[in-house]
This record gives sequence, C-alpha cells and structure tokens, in this order.
Amino acid sequence: KVYIGTTSDPDRRISEHIAAGKRFTRVELEPKRTRNSALRRESEALATYRRYHRGRNPKYNQTDNG
Repeated sequence: KVYIGTTSDPDRRISEHIAAGKRFTRVELEPKRTRNSALRRESEALATYRRYHRGRNPKYNQTDNG
C-alpha cells in the first residue's frame, strides 16, 4: 500500500497511520527540506504516481495534494 505525505515527525505519523488501521510494507524517507520544498516534492510524487495508475491517487491519499 502506498501513501505519500509530508511530516516533521515520521515516527509519530507512522504510529498514527497504524492506529487508523493503515498498513504499509515499506516506508521511504527523504532528507529534510523546507516545508515549501517538501510540499512541492509531495505534489510531484503524487503526480508521478497518478501517471502510472490511471489518474488515481494512492489508496491512503484522499486529496490531490496528499
């Protein structure tokens, strides 16, 4: 399952997803960035995902921006 997102606390965010019943088999982290550049990267990653998945977002991403 795929989720693309931005957070300043990955451990907390992963715990929140698990508590909500979301399960992942792999987590990839990218180096720290400014908030604006992180949000831009998130948007790019979602656009790339949609290109290869018939325009759909990852299962756990509810909006076009994550």
